[in-house]
Amino acid sequence: MIDLPPSLSRPKGTPRVNTKRHMKTGRHVSLSVLVIDDEAALCALLTKTIEKSGHSVDTALSVDKCTALLMKKRYDIAFLDILMPDVDCASMLKAFYRLSPQTAIVLMSDKYLNEYVMKDLLARGICAFVQKPFTVGIIKHIIETSCRGKGRDRG
Repeated sequence: MIDLPPSLSRPKGTPRVNTKRHMKTGRHVSLSVLVIDDEAALCALLTKTIEKSGHSVDTALSVDKCTALLMKKRYDIAFLDILMPDVDCASMLKAFYRLSPQTAIVLMSDKYLNEYVMKDLLARGICAFVQKPFTVGIIKHIIETSCRGKGRDRG
């Protein structure tokens, strides 16, 4: 079970994520996506899928790489494996909230999370949870619809 203390909640008033559209034309604008997973093959699959949808992707196979990327660039959405070998999920979320409060976070895991834990995570502003293995259609759906207006107000 993942136990996240209330202090890990995102500050209120941070902007919500939306699939970006140009204000005048209404055309799709590329999102900036970060994938954090210790499995290189999964990072490659997600990169290919997300780039085909017209978005830019960076990947991190470690927490150190993720932190370095977050210090350099803003991301609209992050796909985060909750079972990274070098850090626990709570510490990783705390780093995201500190370094990149505008990023909508999608958690990924091959472990089952019960309904209570899921409700708690969603109440803390997690955009979505993806159970591994998943289909590319699920990832596309999350980027295009599920993260609209979610993941920004954590309170």
